[in-house]
This record gives sequence, C-alpha cells and structure tokens, in this order.
Amino acid sequence: MLVTADSPIPFSLKQLWFDLDDFERQTFIERAKPETVTDKIVVGNAEDLISNEYTPASAGGGSPFLNNRAKGILGFLDSIRAKLKDSKYEFLFKPNEYDPNLDGKVTKDLSYLLLNWLGNEEPVTILDLSGVPNEIMASISGTLLKIIYDALFWGQNLKDGGKEQPLLIVLEEAHNYLKSGEDSISSRAVQTIAKEGRKYGVGLLLVTQRPSELDETVLSQCGTIVALRMNNSKDRSHIRSAIQDELQTMVDLLPSLRTGESIISGEGVKIPSRVQFYKLSNAPKGADPIASEKWMKEKNAEVKDYDKLVSLWRNQNLEEP
Repeated sequence: MLVTADSPIPFSLKQLWFDLDDFERQTFIERAKPETVTDKIVVGNAEDLISNEYTPASAGGGSPFLNNRAKGILGFLDSIRAKLKDSKYEFLFKPNEYDPNLDGKVTKDLSYLLLNWLGNEEPVTILDLSGVPNEIMASISGTLLKIIYDALFWGQNLKDGGKEQPLLIVLEEAHNYLKSGEDSISSRAVQTIAKEGRKYGVGLLLVTQRPSELDETVLSQCGTIVALRMNNSKDRSHIRSAIQDELQTMVDLLPSLRTGESIISGEGVKIPSRVQFYKLSNAPKGADPIASEKWMKEKNAEVKDYDKLVSLWRNQNLEEP
C-alpha cells in the first residue's frame, strides 16, 4: 500500500501531538546519544494532553544535554494543544464515532460518512458550514471537497463511483472558498474539480454575488453562466471575459435587469436567453425580509423574549430545544 500525506488513514491527533512534544522535550546524559535519555520527572499522557517532563538541561553546557535534533516547534505544539482543548473546535477534533483512539482505531470509518453524504435516499445533501470559525473555513471546506472528489475519483469504476453516480457540488457564496490569487486547500480543491471533475462524474455549480473575487481560471471552466442583475463594473468585466466574444454586448444589459431576471448562456441553453425566474412560495431562511412590512407591525417585546434570544445565542442554536 502506497501511503502519502493525502491517504485517508485514521490516526490519533492527540498521540501525534504527544510523540512530537515528547521528542522536543527530551534531554540526554550523553550528547547526541538517544539511548541515554534522562529520567522523567513528570509522566504525561496523550489522552489528557499532558506533556512528559525530563531532567532539565544543564545551564553550564554539561550533562544533561538538550536534544540537538529537536526542531524548535514547542510553541507551535502548544498552540495545537490549546486548539485541541478549545470547545469551539470540538466539531473537528471530537467527531464522535469517527474519532480515532490513541491506536488509530475508529468505530466508524469513512465508508459510513460517504454513505451518509452520497448514498442516502435523499437527492440533496446540505453541508451547513455557517458555524465554522472563519479562520479555518478555507481548510474545512477544502478538506470536505477533497474527500468527496477523491472518493468518487478512486471509485470511478464501481457502481457507487462518480461515473455511475454523478454528483453536482453546489458552492453557495463561492467567493469564500475560491478567492482569486489565493493558494488555499479549498481553492486547489475547487480548481481540480473545475478542470478535471466532469470526466469522473463530479460537476460544479458556483453561486456568488461577487464574481470579480473568483479565480479566473475556474470561472473560465464554467460551461453555463446564469448572470442576474449586476451593477458593479468590475464584476461585469469578469463575466464578460468568461463568455463568447459574440455575446459581449449582452453583458451591458445586466444593470437593467429586474429582480429575478437573468441572462443565461452556454451549454445549458440552445441559444443565449433572457429569462425571468419565479419566486418560491415558501422562501428559504436566506430570503431577505421585507423591511417596510416588518416595520409596520406593532412591537410588544418583553424581557423574556430577549432572554430566549440570548439563550439561543449562548447555545449557538437557531431553534429552542
């Protein structure tokens, strides 16, 4: 078996942290002789993220000696330990039955996860990333995309692979994952899907209000473009560069389109068309509130109403338990 950095093999991040931390802290009775490691004065453990501590190195240059092979990454390892203990990242580091133990064993492997995402009876699976901290959004979204694409790529000849069960990935607010000029894991994953995904059964739909922030290489790979009203000249120039030369004048119509009206060009239509989309009767949560109607309603707010608001805020939940 060929193992690379991208091989989907479960391992314990706590154990990896502990082993690296232990190596950095070791001291030796004789210089450059690993077999002469000093005694531990504190015995740590990986599960509780407690470091081993060894006899301190001599300040005068004699025995015990520092580990001259250490990489000087204790500061980085301390930041990793802090994140592993931070409840904000529990969704990432404590994924219940998918969490490997210290030996790398899991109750449920990736096959259960892929069955839940790709093999269930529902036609649409929504991965809600709204609660993910902004500082790791690119890493999380990129990892999810890579898991899905790699699974369908390597299983392309199986009945559940991409060629037999094609998948359309829709990226809402795509500029958050695919910023122009950014070399993040999410950008690389989206670029790979845009360039190579179709032949393996993985399609891509980018939804954004700021096309000028998207990577131009990926935008040029879009076979069909649906452009709604667009006033920003920079955004329009990005769209103009992505469509055929003979349709350039259609871009000039974008500022004059009505709400819900769009111009569609590309493989999805026989000829470039100006169309009107109908509004859904049951609008999703993301629909804009009609401010004029809401402001006309009489307010009868009480403290208990704001108690509920604060409770939901503290519990990071949109619905009452």
